[in-house]
Amino acid sequence: MSQSAVPPENPHPQGPEPSKLTLIYVLSLCSMVGLTIAAILAVHILRPDEDNSGLIGQVLGLVTPTTAILVGLIHLDAKLQGVHRDVNSRLSQLVAETRRGAYAEGQMAAPGTPQAKSLSDAQPDTTEPADAPARHGAPGAGH
Repeated sequence: MSQSAVPPENPHPQGPEPSKLTLIYVLSLCSMVGLTIAAILAVHILRPDEDNSGLIGQVLGLVTPTTAILVGLIHLDAKLQGVHRDVNSRLSQLVAETRRGAYAEGQMAAPGTPQAKSLSDAQPDTTEPADAPARHGAPGAGH
């Protein structure tokens, strides 16, 4: 009497956890924008009567490339998460199909059919070949 039940699938959720790097990048970006606004306000407060456009231009000139790099890193991290999720999904499918195939193969085998020994049931080979003394450095082995 054979059972037609399929073994249970892996209960773990698919896909990686959200990246901690993305959170770090977003927090860095927000803090950099906050510091830029604070620097521009400080320039206006400390030098109210002077032309501050050159100083503000320098601040923005330093912050803009760094902001662009952080945005690029956030985008790259999101793409890498997608690739990681796709690879894990395909790997999980492969493992599930392999499990189903092995289960079906085991179900097709008749109960009286001799099964192959597993590695844990196999006895170690204690016989030595005829040239054993020569390999172990016995006298006359040419050492």
